[in-house]
Amino acid sequence: MKSIRIIAILAMIFLVAVVADCGKDNDSTGPDTSIPAGLVATWTYQSAEINGWPVPNLGLFLGWQEGTVSARFTVSADGTFVNEELDSDDMVIWTENGTFTVSDNQATTWWLT
Repeated sequence: MKSIRIIAILAMIFLVAVVADCGKDNDSTGPDTSIPAGLVATWTYQSAEINGWPVPNLGLFLGWQEGTVSARFTVSADGTFVNEELDSDDMVIWTENGTFTVSDNQATTWWLT
């Protein structure tokens, strides 16, 4: 009779330990900050809106250097980016880069140059 009681108590302790562990998040490093695969690409600026209203002069709005006619933003899976402004011959006339994280559908950037 004592052995059945001991086995039952051990089984209950085991069951409680397993159920308690199931609720724990195995990633103790915090929120997932990996870069979504859909963001990893080279993006070309085409237009901008403020509160639903189109911005008439994209270059003025973004503070482009004189001579810039287009710009691109390249996102890498390692959390780095390069922002480049291009002239009419697609030559880079200005570059800045940095790093970023994505958490809860929000990107946070740190500009390095």
